[in-house]
Amino acid sequence: MLFGAFMEISSKQAYHDANWSRKSFSNLHLGPALQSAFDLIPDCNSILDVGCGNGSLLFALKTKIKKICGLEISKKVAGVALKNKIPIKICDLDSKLPFKDNSFDCVVSIQVLQHIHEPKKLLFEMQRVSKKYVLINVPNISYWKFRFAFLFGEMPKIAVDDFAHIRFFTFKSIKQMLLESNLKIEKVSFTGRKPLAFLWPSFFATGFTFLCKVK
Repeated sequence: MLFGAFMEISSKQAYHDANWSRKSFSNLHLGPALQSAFDLIPDCNSILDVGCGNGSLLFALKTKIKKICGLEISKKVAGVALKNKIPIKICDLDSKLPFKDNSFDCVVSIQVLQHIHEPKKLLFEMQRVSKKYVLINVPNISYWKFRFAFLFGEMPKIAVDDFAHIRFFTFKSIKQMLLESNLKIEKVSFTGRKPLAFLWPSFFATGFTFLCKVK
């Protein structure tokens, strides 16, 4: 049983290590999704970044929040965070999160849910370990460029790549999932060209960021 579980996480690590190997991940800069999350993070004393990658968001929060921690399955990208003295735990996000209830004021997950087999299960786990807030960012499958690809009988790259997303979200579907997961949506932000992304997010936003209160 334990050997089987070890083999499962090892294969997942190899998969995500290969995915990260195709990207430049040594630079701790905030891309649009991370910046959107950074701008919405409330005042708090502790934060957990679920699927933290190289720790860019936590690095930006080091002087702002007392207790920071990240979870990541890829040892390759987590090594960058560890070199920058960001506390990281290697974890399979399809499993129970390795923390007690109410361990952090805020639990965030940026560009992660689309890679998770059971995203709603992860949302409940994030609520379990959070005292106050859950913050989520996901990409928009109904972004106008993707709609045109579908219109002409093509699949967007995020749906056909070898390391493609396995879950897809529109503004309506992610909002519904958050509400069904017993979260109270407090603030919403959008990535993409402004002001179009804010005027018509379902069409022009490249992604959605929700700050939610744990009930």
